[in-house]
Amino acid sequence: VSIPYGGSYDLSMEVERVTGPDAVEPALREVLLVDEARHNLQLGLLATARSSSEVYPELVGWLVRDGSRVVGGAIRTPPHNLVVVGPIADGAVEALAAAVADELPGAVGGAPEIDRFAAAYAAGHGLDVVTRVDQRIYELRTLVEPPHAPGSFRLARQDDTDLVLERFVAFGEEIHDVDGGHDEAQLRRNVEARLASAVGGVGLWEDEGEVVSLAGFGGPTPNGIRIGGSR
Repeated sequence: VSIPYGGSYDLSMEVERVTGPDAVEPALREVLLVDEARHNLQLGLLATARSSSEVYPELVGWLVRDGSRVVGGAIRTPPHNLVVVGPIADGAVEALAAAVADELPGAVGGAPEIDRFAAAYAAGHGLDVVTRVDQRIYELRTLVEPPHAPGSFRLARQDDTDLVLERFVAFGEEIHDVDGGHDEAQLRRNVEARLASAVGGVGLWEDEGEVVSLAGFGGPTPNGIRIGGSR
């Protein structure tokens, strides 16, 4: 792999580009499970791509190898952002940045690896680094029973698709969602797959016949599940 920027990394590292969850998941599994909560998005995307191929018809992975061992990488479901994996060896992120030739709308990942990737990729492509969204990952280890609220819970059905889609679109607009290419047609496919999933769904809270709150869940990881929107 060439290094078009001024950085450096262990030249013994090689980067392979592979396609499809069946090729990506087994290769990256050891690295991802070093910190399952940290990699909940990556694991969830791989699980969804495997169970609902219509949602993410294309999934690309980059595998950074140090000898025979995979020590880092990334995945992408075009047209969405690249999702960087936390490395388990020094230099893996720099090797990845040098190898990704795709023109990216953006990149997502944990700190500090995302900062290192962004700096290296931007330098190699003549770009500036701009942080668009600063988020956190919260891991639920102990459930504290919430205070009672008026109303009742139910799972969304397929005939709730338009309602769920409307709320997700409004939420994205409110938080200034900048995930590249996340158009409404893609979001509808995601919502329909989530409502049809055996391991995911959308919970609705109703009060006096009106839906007053909702939350999605899906994209299972080996020991948990993600709570969030449609991805």
